[in-house]
Amino acid sequence: AAVAADMMGVNLTILAVDVEGVATQQVSQMEDRVAQGDDAIVIAVQDTQALIPAIEEANEAGIPVIAIDKGADGGKIESIIMTDNISAAYDGAKLIAEMIGGTGKVLVLEGVPGGQTANDRKAGAHKALAEYPDIEVISLTGEWQTAKGQTVTEDVLTANPDLACFFASKDMLAMCAVAAVNSAGVDIPVCGFVAVPPAQEMVAVGRLVATVAQFPGKMGFLGVEYAKRVLDGKEVPPTVNSGSLVVDGDNVLAFQAGLYGQ
Repeated sequence: AAVAADMMGVNLTILAVDVEGVATQQVSQMEDRVAQGDDAIVIAVQDTQALIPAIEEANEAGIPVIAIDKGADGGKIESIIMTDNISAAYDGAKLIAEMIGGTGKVLVLEGVPGGQTANDRKAGAHKALAEYPDIEVISLTGEWQTAKGQTVTEDVLTANPDLACFFASKDMLAMCAVAAVNSAGVDIPVCGFVAVPPAQEMVAVGRLVATVAQFPGKMGFLGVEYAKRVLDGKEVPPTVNSGSLVVDGDNVLAFQAGLYGQ
C-alpha cells in the first residue's frame, strides 16, 4: 500500500488493530477517518457484520470504500480484492490427498463457523477431498485459536490413530497440528494456509508439507490503486482475485526470495 501511495502521489494514513479479528477498535478507527474527511478508505474488514454501520457512514459521506482480504455483509463497497479461498483451499487439499494416495482419513481444521473465509476454505478443501472416494473426511472447527486447534487435533488423533493427513484453514492451526502429531509420535503430512514466515520456515525444513500462500502485498497495492481510480472517476471491477500459491518443498526457497512477486 505504501509503495502504491508513493507511486501515485497519495497521502496515505495506515492504521492497524491491536488484536486481529476484534472489530470494536476498527469500527472506531473507521468512524474517526470518516469524521476526518478522508477522500477514500481501504479496509481489511475484521468483522463482516460489525463494520456495516461504519461502511454505511462512509457511503453517506460520499467516501468510497475498497475492501481487501474480505468484504462486509452490508454497505456499499466499490471493489473487494481478495484471495479466492475456495480455489486456494482446493489446491492445498488436493496436494495432500495425492500425497496419501487418495485413501485414508483426513482431518480438515476449520475456522470459526459462519465466517465467509472459514466457509470458503472449508468448501474448497471438501471439494478436493470429495474427488477421492476412498478418503474419509473428519471436519472440525479450530476456531482460529491455538489452544482449540491443538485440543481438537489431539482428540482426533487419539480417536483415529490411523489418521492419514491434515488440512488446516490457517497456519496457526497447522502448527498446532504439527505439535500434536509430534507429541503423538506419528509422521503424517500437514498443509496450512496463509504462508506466514514461521510456516514458510517449517515447510523449508520439512515440518509442514505445504502452506497455501496469499498475496497481501498485492492486495494492499491494488487497494490503493483502485481507490485512486474511483476518485479519478474510473470504473473498477467489483471483485478481484489477488491469487494464491501452494508453497511446498519444491518452491519454498524461491517464494522466500520473493520470486513470485508477493
